[in-house]
Amino acid sequence: MSGIDHVRELFKLARADLKAMTGMQDPTLFTDAIFGFHAQQAVEKGLKAWIAAMDVLYPLTHDISRLVAQLAAQGVETGDLWEWVELTPFAVEHRYTWGNDQEAPLDRMNLINRITSLLDFIESRIPILSSQ
Repeated sequence: MSGIDHVRELFKLARADLKAMTGMQDPTLFTDAIFGFHAQQAVEKGLKAWIAAMDVLYPLTHDISRLVAQLAAQGVETGDLWEWVELTPFAVEHRYTWGNDQEAPLDRMNLINRITSLLDFIESRIPILSSQ
């Protein structure tokens, strides 16, 4: 797969995770752990697409802080991106427990809206995505 195709595939997968989240708004059907996993995956794949679009190898990790640090190393202003690190535990730890150790349930609609904005922002920074 070419670099451009890889970027597009990663970003398409990020959008698919976001789309899945919209169908998981009922906490009686989907635990926070399941919803949070897709939130984390949408952010992770979006950030990896951004890194790959710079023709840089991204680390094979679920740790969002490592991805944000990689973007910072490439000169990207990452101030607002650090907030997404809070989703990292949903990638692994929360997948193997019934719930999670959060004090409050996830604000699902807020997360959907924020991730939509993040992916829109990333897409605006990657010219090859708008030429599809």
